[in-house]
Amino acid sequence: MLRCPLSRGLSKDPGNLARRLFHVGAGSFTPVLAFFLPRPWVLALAGLVALLLVIGELTRFAFPVANLTFRKWLGFLLKPGEEGRVTAATYMALATVMALILFSQEIAALGVLFLSLGDPAASVVGRRFGRWRVGAKSLEGSLAFLAVALVVAGAYYFGGRAERYWPLAVGSVVAAMVELLPLPVDDNLWVPLAAGGAMALLGA
Repeated sequence: MLRCPLSRGLSKDPGNLARRLFHVGAGSFTPVLAFFLPRPWVLALAGLVALLLVIGELTRFAFPVANLTFRKWLGFLLKPGEEGRVTAATYMALATVMALILFSQEIAALGVLFLSLGDPAASVVGRRFGRWRVGAKSLEGSLAFLAVALVVAGAYYFGGRAERYWPLAVGSVVAAMVELLPLPVDDNLWVPLAAGGAMALLGA
């Protein structure tokens, strides 16, 4: 439901900065390499990262002591509520592998970069300036996501790696819309797949 204004009393979260930086760095590492390395290497790296994260999730859910240890040392990277569920990082890693399998290497990389760079921007802007909410998200945050995604698409296009900009811009819009919608599971899984699918269908 759309409502205004958004309360500025969003909960204080001391791990926010560390989590955003981790989101940007870890999430962007594999897609950036995808612009320079052969597909088998990138897919193998993405698959290894996803496998390790899945094993880590299964371990901490199966053994409470492992989860306690994880929370003690890396809990600052968790969103509120992720202590007992799959983390956004794992969903992003799985989405990266799926995008690399389904789409061309560079389209997959763009879709993941839209997420890894746009999502932290949406969080910062939404928390600081958000006034109009759609569920748990803010329109201002989603516009920030869109702006970052359009810049990423523009850098790709003006770097001479694409013949047309508009399919990339459409992919950016789709990514921002999916990030805003209250979809099941986690938007870190859906954003790269939806954006990559849109760009692939439009011949990007």
